[in-house]
Amino acid sequence: MRKTFYALLTVSILFLSAHTARAENIDPDDIDQQFAWAENVGWLNFEPAFGSGVTVGHRSLTGYVWAENIGWISLSCENTASCDIVDYGVTNDLVGNLSGYAWGENVGWISFSCENMASCYTVDYGVSIDEDGQFYGYAWAENIGWINFDLLDEPNYTVVTSWEADRDFDTVPDIDDNCPDTPNANQANSDNDLMGDACDPDDDNDGILDDNDTCSLEDATGRDADADGCIDTLVLLSGVVEDLELFEKFEKKLLKKIQKIQTALDNGKDKKVLNRLESFIKKINKQRGKNISEADADMLIAYAQNLISNLID
Repeated sequence: MRKTFYALLTVSILFLSAHTARAENIDPDDIDQQFAWAENVGWLNFEPAFGSGVTVGHRSLTGYVWAENIGWISLSCENTASCDIVDYGVTNDLVGNLSGYAWGENVGWISFSCENMASCYTVDYGVSIDEDGQFYGYAWAENIGWINFDLLDEPNYTVVTSWEADRDFDTVPDIDDNCPDTPNANQANSDNDLMGDACDPDDDNDGILDDNDTCSLEDATGRDADADGCIDTLVLLSGVVEDLELFEKFEKKLLKKIQKIQTALDNGKDKKVLNRLESFIKKINKQRGKNISEADADMLIAYAQNLISNLID
């Protein structure tokens, strides 16, 4: 007991001598949105005109609150470098749910969440910060009662911060972040959907997940007969045929036709390319169910038809 008394006495001495200026982020619009209300002691000022105010961070709150009737309230032992004596503070869970304790030199401990004492099943209270930076809820101090942040009928009496939740620490606030749980400062979004590339399982939105998509940033929807995630091209057709492991003689004939199509394309003879693609399709149809399965035949024909469409378009 004596040790606790001396520890708190030491903290109080440090407390009174540590009001050095620091950056604070309360009332960013400078319209007096800096006040909470305690039923027994009046207004609590989170941005006092003198001394240091409150700074909201991703993991904790630091600085001091001033109340005319009870003096200074410290939100963190870091304010006085006294954490090795009494470790306390108001914490932030990255998304604005506050917990932990503040210390008032004249009123003792102030709890910002019922979770501090596992008392939520009897009295459910706490303080949070919403996406607009506004504090809401209640804190509890055994010696002064409730501290109210829900002053809805008094719009000029509230506490607002410029802090914005950013749980992945990528400098993009969660409210604007297309991957709030995955760092992606550039916010790249290849398919312009609601999810950024860093967390989107299908970056090109072609129905093929990136893990199985050879061309994960190329939307091949409707032009991908072999379902590899890439737009069908003549350059890749030979490899597609070889992967089917067809009868050797038939495979060689198809590869020879593909080579002739490529030669015509290289020479700029588009009409000949179209004719040879049609011949390629006829060859496959003739051998379906014999030297090539129905499924493989359908796939190669669809592939050739995509090449025709690409050429015509």
